[in-house]
Amino acid sequence: MKENLSDVEKEGLHRGNEFIENGRAYAIEHATKPSTIGLLLASNPLALLAWYVHNRETIDGTLINLLQDWREISRLVG
Repeated sequence: MKENLSDVEKEGLHRGNEFIENGRAYAIEHATKPSTIGLLLASNPLALLAWYVHNRETIDGTLINLLQDWREISRLVG
């Protein structure tokens, strides 16, 4: 069946399988304990920075966004 797939489709399958093997932890954690990640990000600006850097294509303006978001999250949580 894989022999009938284009290179783009094969790459998509590969990326999907890689996500299933390595990238599901956040989804599982958020699905079963949604407040855990939010509480961590709200309690520690360094954790929020790590999350930003990991999840963003570019970090232009990240520090300003980080501080604004952290203040807002902290206000909502605490």
